[in-house]
Amino acid sequence: MMYQKAFTLIEGLIVTIIVAILATMAFMSYQGYIVRSQLADVFQQAGVYRSHFIASDQQCDAGRQIGGGSQYIEKVIINAACRIEFKMRQQGVDAAIRGKSIAFDVYSGKCYSTNIQQRYLPNDCQGQ
Repeated sequence: MMYQKAFTLIEGLIVTIIVAILATMAFMSYQGYIVRSQLADVFQQAGVYRSHFIASDQQCDAGRQIGGGSQYIEKVIINAACRIEFKMRQQGVDAAIRGKSIAFDVYSGKCYSTNIQQRYLPNDCQGQ
């Protein structure tokens, strides 16, 4: 009677492929988590800026900077369409949102982004 004491090459390859697929899925999920956590800073700041802008009864100007940065935000601008735009930093931010921007309508609070992928934004936010 003969007993098999080792895995075949095919079994080893199948296990390696399955591990690679699982590792890729885990990495992509983790990257999405990082981007969404960095954008959470923007969403928190958006509420503060909107409230402050409405309370101060300021006018909407094209391109006037109304705030400085934070850990992930480079600058905050109010545009002529009454949207508060947050420009993300070039350094220390995930590549998916590096240098990109997201805007919030001052009065309705709607969210817009022309260069951030929709999968990183909340469902009610219009993205790329």
